[in-house]
Amino acid sequence: MSFRNLEEFDKIYGRTRKKEKVKFCNVSIDSLFTFFSVISLFRTYKKTYLVGDVIAGFTVAAFNIPQGMAYASLASMPPVVGIYMGCFSPLIYFLFGTSRHISVATFAPVSIMVGFSTQAIKHIIDDHKSNNNNPNEATLSNTTASSILSAADQQKADEAVLIAIAASICMCSGIFLLILGLLRLGFVGSYFSVSLVKGFTFGVAFHVATSQVIKILGIKVAKYVDAGCLLFTWRDIISSISDTNLCSLTIGVSSGLTLYLFLFLAEKFKSKLRGVPVPSELIIVAVTTTICKFAHLHSNFKLEIIGDVPTGLPRASVDCISTMVNNTYIISTVIQQSIPIALISFAVSLALAKLLAQKHNYTMHNSQELVALGLVDIVASFFGCYPSAASPSRSNLQSEVGGKTQLASLITSVLMLLVMLFAGPLVYSLPYSVLGAIIIVALRSFFKQALQLPTLFRCDKHDFICWTLTALLTIGLNITLGLLAGIVISLVSILWRSQKPKYYQMVQVVDTDKYREINSYETMRKYTVVSINWSVYTFKFLLILGLLRLGFVGSYFSVSLVKGFTFGVAFHVATSQVIKILGIKVAKYVDAGCLLFTWRDIISSKSDTNLCSLTIGVSSGLTLYLFLFLAEKFKSKLRGVPVPSELIIVAVTTAICKFAHLHSNFKLEIIGDVPTGLPRASVDCISTMVNNTYIISTVIQQSIPIALISFAVSLALAKLLAQKHNYTMHNSQELVALGLVDIVASFFGCYPSAASPSRSNLQSEVGGKTQLASLITSVLMLLVMLFAGPLVYSLPYSVLGAIIIVALRSFFKQALQLPTLFRCDKHDFICWTLTALLTIGLNITLGLLAGIVISLVSILWRSQKPKYYQMVQVVDTDKYREINSYETMRKIPDTLIFRFDMSLYFANADLFVSSMKKQIALRHKECLSPSYSAIDSNHHSKSPTIAGLKFVVLDAEPFNFIDHSGIIALSTVLQHCKASQIELLISVCGLEIVEKFEREGFVDKIGLENLFPSVHDAVLYIEDVFLNRGQATSMNKDFVQLQKENDLKEIDASEIHSV
Repeated sequence: MSFRNLEEFDKIYGRTRKKEKVKFCNVSIDSLFTFFSVISLFRTYKKTYLVGDVIAGFTVAAFNIPQGMAYASLASMPPVVGIYMGCFSPLIYFLFGTSRHISVATFAPVSIMVGFSTQAIKHIIDDHKSNNNNPNEATLSNTTASSILSAADQQKADEAVLIAIAASICMCSGIFLLILGLLRLGFVGSYFSVSLVKGFTFGVAFHVATSQVIKILGIKVAKYVDAGCLLFTWRDIISSISDTNLCSLTIGVSSGLTLYLFLFLAEKFKSKLRGVPVPSELIIVAVTTTICKFAHLHSNFKLEIIGDVPTGLPRASVDCISTMVNNTYIISTVIQQSIPIALISFAVSLALAKLLAQKHNYTMHNSQELVALGLVDIVASFFGCYPSAASPSRSNLQSEVGGKTQLASLITSVLMLLVMLFAGPLVYSLPYSVLGAIIIVALRSFFKQALQLPTLFRCDKHDFICWTLTALLTIGLNITLGLLAGIVISLVSILWRSQKPKYYQMVQVVDTDKYREINSYETMRKYTVVSINWSVYTFKFLLILGLLRLGFVGSYFSVSLVKGFTFGVAFHVATSQVIKILGIKVAKYVDAGCLLFTWRDIISSKSDTNLCSLTIGVSSGLTLYLFLFLAEKFKSKLRGVPVPSELIIVAVTTAICKFAHLHSNFKLEIIGDVPTGLPRASVDCISTMVNNTYIISTVIQQSIPIALISFAVSLALAKLLAQKHNYTMHNSQELVALGLVDIVASFFGCYPSAASPSRSNLQSEVGGKTQLASLITSVLMLLVMLFAGPLVYSLPYSVLGAIIIVALRSFFKQALQLPTLFRCDKHDFICWTLTALLTIGLNITLGLLAGIVISLVSILWRSQKPKYYQMVQVVDTDKYREINSYETMRKIPDTLIFRFDMSLYFANADLFVSSMKKQIALRHKECLSPSYSAIDSNHHSKSPTIAGLKFVVLDAEPFNFIDHSGIIALSTVLQHCKASQIELLISVCGLEIVEKFEREGFVDKIGLENLFPSVHDAVLYIEDVFLNRGQATSMNKDFVQLQKENDLKEIDASEIHSV
């Protein structure tokens, strides 16, 4: 076939243009069934499910009793709170949840996070009381205060305060999750990669185990919540080791060893037990409670026991609300603490729900899970509970013992209700050391996660780094900071992979139409073909970043971000100069909304306008604008010689002001004395911070955004001019240069520098070739410093304001590009507009930070929500395009060709699985339709014996990289295809993707024979199966087998050319 360019191809085969469809929101009865999932449950419930659900309900309840009490102690709560959560949480989840198997109640990592948060907030309340020196100040609601603060037992009073704080956290956590769910933001959970969750839970396990070691030893140590809390806690444990209660240690260690032995034997003889679980924890609790009661260990050996456990239903109260209402100063802290708790509980619960849904082949909904978990926390908060989450051990147990639906959770809830009503006195003598031993043994699955690290290191270095750093930071800092650091590391991993793609020269594999990376095969023919396998996302601390060679950071400042930000800044600059032109005095604002407040003061002070200042400012501005307009119009006649318009305006207005005595006659504000000579170098830049240490953090916070934007603007200009004049510049060296500029200038009382678009463009246009021009400029400015000071004594500030406003015209003109930007790229348009509006409406620093966040969210959104579609063949070609994109196209019989236009990683893995399943279901339904066989009967002579979809071809060419979560997603799709008797074929272009499949063991699952070098080869194989010609192309086996040979011989250019 002769070659065709794209224009000819589109013309011959009739490319069609798609019109964007406007989607309207519609609410159906199915939406109601989705929200109240219990309705769907009973609509589809089968009688055969009942026995399994009853057994699972009883079994989970038996395990929930000891776990609930143990995990509640982790959260600094009374053990009975764990029983309450075991009753209310499964009940609410039963009504709204979509997973059929997860057990929602107490969970160790969430419990320890709540424990840290409640202690931190209680310290704030105590500090506030002591600072106000008001012992009668209420810390809770009036009702609670009268009933608690009047009690004689201070321990119970502190306990009540902690319960109220935990309930407040639970309320805020629930509201946060509910809002996310109602806004259908369930995709948020996708940003918690498998490596992040596993590394975080591994780190949390150390915090949990440490807190329980204290209980087993029976000692008292201070509770820490700040960074390094684990190190300080172990320091106190070691220093207090002599105070160990031997009875507590003995009963704790013996209980732990016995429990571990029970679990080991239960796992070993699992087949003989026929799936019937042994309630080991419940047995340990019963035996140790009995021994402690009759041996009087509490009174004889001071063994710490649970004590009184209230019976009956807990009284609903609004302490979760009144605590924050009566202590408004803790609201922001409660919200800050509740958000990471809510996120990790949702991430863990979602991961478990997905795993069990895949195992049992049903569908669950991310956003509805948010709604369910949110309502669980909101309702539970009125009963003094803390946030709930799904427990891996209980959820897996509910699945293994035959649970089919969430009816098992309802049965568990009813049984826990009976425990609440009657079982309180039975656990009076239960030692805390036994609960500690139960928790430590339960943590074994979290610690075992470290055994996966060698495999993870071989398979995916990015996931390994994320796992390791998240775990180490969680252990070394604290739980909240560890989680935040893990999220940042995951996001940085995405940005790094998308910004540092692989690029290479491609050459032809001899006697094929395939092109692969040079030297990847022995027989290759060389052409000039370059493939850049990337997704383009354009988006410092100067010297440090430069020395670390981190110049790539500047590329995250997209053109839209920089232009929108500079447009917004132009309004702030213009406003400050309007004040000078008007000659008035107004207050200076720096907080959010500063521009609005400034204009309010300008309008209210307009009667104080200095008419002389206004006249000379406006006339100078208009004259300067006219000069610049004429200079641009007659640019060719001037032959590139610039007119120093600003300098002329300054000279003329200074002379007029001096000889007309405008300053003394009309109170025109002028510059005044300008020092001459060289400035004296000083270390005031350092001594100011040394003598005022309390400003250091603020100085650093303010300097970072200034440094970032100066680097971003300077880098953008440098790149533009380097491209224009065809030379190379280096990002990291630019960081070093700008950093040294600011450091040296700071000793002479200067502020941060940046490249000016107008001056840089001028230096380029008048013939500047190198930075020697900057040296000459510097020498001339030195002469001005030495001699020109008196010449500008009478220069009016209003003239400088007019010069600045005229210079801003290029920034304001950027708004003219918005219509074009809107048509070309909606994401860039949104970034430009929001950055500009937020910079104007808030302030410069917040506007820049908001713009950076918007740019990063744009990157993540595009990578998480890529385009996916069914592909069909363009008739009489080996080309495959999106369905309905050309007039002459045909579908391959009983086959779905699917393309996912993005690298596959943890943030879009869920979308990949759901979209593939959806497309498979639609195509399968189409293949079963009566009209289908008639349409496609001409394409194959021998129809398959069973109607329906037979093959799925996944076009993996867009995969630039794939992480561990992506491999799991592919394995899920493969399992789904096998269950549906569909053969999955993958066309793989990149050698790295094949090697990734091999390292992860995915090749063993799918089979080497099901990997193809192109979509067309996969289609030839499918048609060969249908036609039964006996000539099945085995090209995929040979081709992929070559990719497995890593010791390929490199061929020099002359050999390739001769081939």
